[in-house]
Amino acid sequence: MNNKKMKLEDRLVIESYIEASFPFSTICEKIHFSYVAVSQEIKKYSIILPAKEIDHCYGRLCQNRFTCEHHKTKHRCPKRCSNFLMIECPKLKFQPFSCNGCPNLETCILERKIYSAVDANYVAEYNREIARKGPQAITVTELKELMN
Repeated sequence: MNNKKMKLEDRLVIESYIEASFPFSTICEKIHFSYVAVSQEIKKYSIILPAKEIDHCYGRLCQNRFTCEHHKTKHRCPKRCSNFLMIECPKLKFQPFSCNGCPNLETCILERKIYSAVDANYVAEYNREIARKGPQAITVTELKELMN
């Protein structure tokens, strides 16, 4: 709203409300940001945790496990199977777009996305700092090399 930047306090509210399974409308009212801003914040700054290896067998994580001829072989690894396609959690396609409030977080073997307010704030501040610096100054010789 009106070029307002999200602060650490806002991000902490988002994280705690997601973990408590509050709807986005409540989060938006609390921090005075739009639904779009909150959803973009979570999607952009969520940390991706890799899928858990189960005895080096990725068969349970493959979308093609029922149709693949290689799945019949025990302990097929995606590094060796060209048909491997990781299963995506369907819950990540809808709000809250992260696994923070999921009751199966500890036992889930799929790739997980976790929203951390502190990490999100650090990355956002870093991105803002880089944007403020702008393009780095180049010398005349570097400019001539680019022109050729």
